[in-house]
Amino acid sequence: MGLKIQIQKTKKILNGTSYYIKEDFPKDVLIKRKELQTELKKERAQGKKAFIKYDKLVILEKNTQAGQQQLPNKKRHLSESPESSNNYNNNEKQNKKQHTKINKKNNMNNFVIKKPTLLHPVQSPSYEQNPNHMKTPTE
Repeated sequence: MGLKIQIQKTKKILNGTSYYIKEDFPKDVLIKRKELQTELKKERAQGKKAFIKYDKLVILEKNTQAGQQQLPNKKRHLSESPESSNNYNNNEKQNKKQHTKINKKNNMNNFVIKKPTLLHPVQSPSYEQNPNHMKTPTE
């Protein structure tokens, strides 16, 4: 974030000190803002929420019951479809669930090559078939 923006956001920290920070506007905007101050006070006296944004006076309307009722309802209405299509969709979902079976025989350990250790030497399938193959000639 820019240094100027960061300073503007943290200017409230200086409240109660002898220092202050004002926003940096061009001269013509400052003149326009001074003119809008009187209108701002009038609007606030009438009970409206108003503020000055750059060089414009923004007045917020109060939310009233009549104002809320005039807004269109943006909720979507669910369309009703025939029952036969619902049954077809349910059968499709059940078929998909049946096809996803987990094969527990193929485990990740079957595909990982393990390093041999002194306590657990790695044996290949040929050693399992012929137990005499691992014996040394001295035995």
